[in-house]
This record gives sequence, C-alpha cells and structure tokens, in this order.
Amino acid sequence: MPKTTSPSAASRSSVTVLTGTRVLDLHATHEGQVTGVMAEQRSGERLELGCDAIVLASGGFAASTAWRQRFMPEMAS
Repeated sequence: MPKTTSPSAASRSSVTVLTGTRVLDLHATHEGQVTGVMAEQRSGERLELGCDAIVLASGGFAASTAWRQRFMPEMAS
C-alpha cells in the first residue's frame, strides 16, 4: 500500500494524499475527464488508481538539491 498522509482537511473527507509518488500516466475519457492514474512509488512499486478527481502537486524548487545548492547555498544541506 502506498505511503499516505492525512492532512486535517483531507482526513475529514475521502481524500487520499500520496507522497513520494511519481505520476507516469493519466487515464482520461475522450472528453478529457481524468478517471485514473498510473503512478510509481520511490520503492519502484507501480500503482493503478481510479479516481473521480485528482490534484497534482510537485516538490517545487526546494525539492531539487542541485537548485538549492546553486540558488540558495545557505539552505543546500
């Protein structure tokens, strides 16, 4: 089972939050509605998940060690 966290808003609903997970493919209808996702955990485990809605988020600038070393060396470690 994927690692999940449940922030307070998510824990009050049926939202599952996955961390350390990379999206490989989105499954969608011909009209463009996303119905599922193929994802991969850091461990290499692949997940095929269905959904009614999806929110994609990235680690952003701070998630890149190389960018922190280059642009924010004081925060590189």
